[in-house]
Amino acid sequence: MDESELQAEMTKMTNKSQAYRLQDCINRLNKTRLKKKNELIHFLFRTSQLGQNNSYTNQTLDTLFKSQEISQINYSQTIPKKIIEESPINNDLMNIIQQITDKGNGTLSISEKDLIKDLIFSIQGIESQFISYDPINDQFQVKKDIAISSASRKLLNVMCECGWLFKKIQTFTQSNYNSLVLQALQNSIKEELNEYYRLIAYFENLLAESTLTLRKMYMWLKQPMHHLVQINLVLSQNLTNVQLGTTSSLVISILCRYSKHGCPQTSQLFSRILHQTTIPIVRFINQWIFDGSLNDQAQEFFIERNDSNKIQIRDSGELWKNEFKVNQDKIPYMISLNDSYKIFDTGRVINWLRKQCKFTQFNQNYDLITIDLLGTEQFSLFVDQVNKEYNKQLIQLIKPNFKITLNAIKRFLLLGQGEFIHTLMELLQTELNKPAQQCYRHTLLSILESAFKHISQEVRLNVKLLEPSQNDTGWEIFCLDYTIDEPLNTIFNQKIMLSYYRIFNFLWRIKRVEFTLTQCWKMHQKFMVIPNQFQTIKKAIQLSYQMMNEMQHFIKNFYSYLMLEAIESSWKKFIDECDKIQDLDGLIKIHELFISDILDRSFLNTKGESTQKLLFKLFDYIFRFKSCQELLLSYAKDQISQTDNQQLQLKNLLNKQQNISRQNQNKNQDIIKSLLELRKQYRDQMFDLLEKLKKEDRLKFLHFKLDFNEYYLGIQESKIFNQDLERFIEKCLPKVNEVQIQPNRVPNSKQIVQPQQQQQRIFNTNIDIQNDLRQFKEGLKQSDEQRRQQLQFKNQFTKSPLEKSPLIQIPPTMTEHEKRKNDEYLSSSDDD
Repeated sequence: MDESELQAEMTKMTNKSQAYRLQDCINRLNKTRLKKKNELIHFLFRTSQLGQNNSYTNQTLDTLFKSQEISQINYSQTIPKKIIEESPINNDLMNIIQQITDKGNGTLSISEKDLIKDLIFSIQGIESQFISYDPINDQFQVKKDIAISSASRKLLNVMCECGWLFKKIQTFTQSNYNSLVLQALQNSIKEELNEYYRLIAYFENLLAESTLTLRKMYMWLKQPMHHLVQINLVLSQNLTNVQLGTTSSLVISILCRYSKHGCPQTSQLFSRILHQTTIPIVRFINQWIFDGSLNDQAQEFFIERNDSNKIQIRDSGELWKNEFKVNQDKIPYMISLNDSYKIFDTGRVINWLRKQCKFTQFNQNYDLITIDLLGTEQFSLFVDQVNKEYNKQLIQLIKPNFKITLNAIKRFLLLGQGEFIHTLMELLQTELNKPAQQCYRHTLLSILESAFKHISQEVRLNVKLLEPSQNDTGWEIFCLDYTIDEPLNTIFNQKIMLSYYRIFNFLWRIKRVEFTLTQCWKMHQKFMVIPNQFQTIKKAIQLSYQMMNEMQHFIKNFYSYLMLEAIESSWKKFIDECDKIQDLDGLIKIHELFISDILDRSFLNTKGESTQKLLFKLFDYIFRFKSCQELLLSYAKDQISQTDNQQLQLKNLLNKQQNISRQNQNKNQDIIKSLLELRKQYRDQMFDLLEKLKKEDRLKFLHFKLDFNEYYLGIQESKIFNQDLERFIEKCLPKVNEVQIQPNRVPNSKQIVQPQQQQQRIFNTNIDIQNDLRQFKEGLKQSDEQRRQQLQFKNQFTKSPLEKSPLIQIPPTMTEHEKRKNDEYLSSSDDD
């Protein structure tokens, strides 16, 4: 439309004020950058003529509005009859406006009121006449054949999203869950939906008053739609997480994160939901830390009953550790890991005191935990205070009995009361020497009770027989046991008691070795004085005595190391730490460290297996030594007794004496051979043990105690050990040819001519013991020939018939000078 034509039309307008307003709108429109100004001017001009008579025809419209798009409009289309009936005047102008704005199907065109009515149904997730649910796209949308503008259609589709969100949320709220947390979440969401229902009722009231429009409705739904989107987002994170599932911790953690949202409205929304959702968790915490009970049927609390360890929990000592556990995946976001373990420990203490100690006098001055306190700093301080209070009551309750039991175990299972252990060994010696299959518990128990007569206080000791192996005696299977009742069996559980049994067995074996050497010493005391004519026996006993002293030195020092370094030092450290303990877990931990330290220092752990094997071999050699010593002393006793008896029966033994003498010589040689072989084997093991101890810094003191004067080092370096057999044979064994039967000395008899000096025999220092003995036997044959030659001169010195026997040498009475010379010779030979 040209400006001239527009001015001509405006002059024809009868309403001047309307013309001025139209002119002002056109001026403002010209100042803008809109592209289709002519169409807008045409629209304004035609709307300004509403109320006037229709003086325009289609030809006039075509001349005024030359746009190609508008010229193609079919002016025969009409607006709905309902609008025509409401506005019967100016129907032609209304048709023109509809033709410009509406491009839909005129036969399906609806009013805004009908659209709003259907929209109210759709935002509740219900299909209506004009708005339906598309299952393919999973959304509510306006039907495509409805004649509405694209803006209205888009606006309606946006508001229909509320219906889709509402439907999803309603599906969750109508589901059945066993979880109390999810049920609380459902209730809190339903309360939030109540506000949504009120808004819908408000829409219906406005619709009845015909004051509700689509834009008003959109503005009202903007905030509820945002809340529905956020709630649906939270639910989708819970329900789609297959790995974690719909657990309480996941729900609460997500709600906690959204309660700290940057949007204030979103933060307030989820704070309200979180407040209601955490009610079951707060109830669980209060029941646990104040009553020690766990009523969690849905298993959503982060403290669980450990059903997987039912077999192990049969031991009441394992109840403390294995009955309950903390599931870290279920700890809520608002509770820290440290606080969760304090909550777990507090309830476990109360539960243990109720079940094991039958204790009910708890401090009930604390208030219950509230929802507002959860997740705050005051909550952490409160949990810490309650935990310390209940642990203090527990420690005060069990500490006196614990110290009494621990001292008793140290006295008897760790052999701290030495006089009792020595008495018990003497009483049990007869029974324990029997094979393991012939040892009976009731017999040993009666002997054990008799050993308690000298102990004033009551001792709860018992006898425990271990599983026997082949060729075991009672010494190997005997073990002392201490009866422990509740609640101390939590600390002294089966695992700890097995460690005590291992330590007792090891100490008992060492004590047995010491007891064996003591018996050997007692047997030696009976043979301290031996006549000088039994030089071979005397030298053999001296060798045995030397070996016994060497073994006693090892056993006493090693046992002293175990009792002082391994047990007493660990005990002192353990007792000092016990006074600082504030909870039962700490007490159990330091007690386990105490046992572990003793096992480590006593070579009873995996690291000390090689050292333990060396020690057991040394113990076996000591037991073998006792057997050899018994043979030696038995042989010596027989020889000495035969000397006294043969003086009376000399006549009857003259013909048999030579054979008997040879048998005795062979038996003595076998005993000496066994002792030497045993000493060699024993020293070889000692060399290995000392070498192993020398490599470890913490065992250097034990190495020093076992070889403080470097005795074994000197033997090893100078190879004295390889020469021991040669020196013994050269200096001692040739005297075996002397007379073994010595009758009473005859007074005033002359001295027998001394035998000729024996030929010196040189031995190879590198040959083994068997070759030495074979050469030794050959030397004996030569010495026998020399002895026969010497006995030929005996008759000229004899005065009685008893002295005429060629088999007997009767030495004359020696003067004081000769006795002194003989004693000096014997002392020098003893030193060698």
